[in-house]
Amino acid sequence: IAKEVTQNLKCMPLEEAIRLYGGKEIAEVRAMSEREEAIVEAGPVSGPEHPLVDLLSTFRSSLIAVERERILLAKGFADEEKFRNSVWRVEKKMVTISEDCACGAVVQLRATYDHAELLKERLPAAKLRLEGLLRSVQESYCHHQHAALLAHCQIEDLISETIRSNKPEIREALALVLQALRLSDNAPSALATALQRWSAILSSALLDARDLRQLLYLMHQLFRQTRSVQWAARVIRVTAGDRTSAARAIALLDLLLARTRLEAAVECTEDADEGWEEMDAHGGGAVSEGALRERDLLALLKVFPLRELVARLVLFTHADIGTAREYEW
Repeated sequence: IAKEVTQNLKCMPLEEAIRLYGGKEIAEVRAMSEREEAIVEAGPVSGPEHPLVDLLSTFRSSLIAVERERILLAKGFADEEKFRNSVWRVEKKMVTISEDCACGAVVQLRATYDHAELLKERLPAAKLRLEGLLRSVQESYCHHQHAALLAHCQIEDLISETIRSNKPEIREALALVLQALRLSDNAPSALATALQRWSAILSSALLDARDLRQLLYLMHQLFRQTRSVQWAARVIRVTAGDRTSAARAIALLDLLLARTRLEAAVECTEDADEGWEEMDAHGGGAVSEGALRERDLLALLKVFPLRELVARLVLFTHADIGTAREYEW
């Protein structure tokens, strides 16, 4: 009886297979990533003379002042509602009316009503309070609101000019905007919304499929954000059209999954999409500098063509995976 021979299939660790598939390209991306990380860690190089520095500071301080004045005005109007009653003396009065009915009976009607008397001697004080509120609106609230709108328009114009310039200028502007975004926690939400919009515009202008350095620069900037970076998923594009681009995509995945850390969160609060936050065991924010939220990570992973990437890794001997036959899988 012939002994049945079972042939063992040769296998290798996934890491070794990936190294054989695109080790050279992956090493190049890692070296490039280290250089871009050092640039990001060094921070903006332009200094306070960059026009965005003053404009972003003015925009932030003006929005904070607008919010402060809004709260003061709301309190002032609420107090005015209370003081308004002090210029009137309101008394309850009663009136009784008697009428003879045609049937011979006497009909009596008794009614209670409020009698209000305007206290004219208190009008000057009430007028002064209203004039004070009007001055607060005109001189404080409207002034700061105008300053915020003016700074917003000037930043829009500057960014519009920047995205038509060279990559170094776009990088510098993006670094300044993202730096301001990291410091926007104690400011009104309108500031973070505007900064995220400008970050997306600058990132879209910066990214170039022919220059992977720009994407690596953006990724290292995102790793340092303390707010949600889901906006970046709308501008990042990763392709795996050939072996080289697929190997680079694997290196980017390694950077995203292995080089960053996810803070352990015991609770997630999702009262609003933009207000989503992870909480640590002590009730504080679990997301710190250099850590991504889980939702952010999932959003960034969706920009990777994972199905095509796996197909190219499995069928690395085929230039066109569409021509592969069933048994070759």
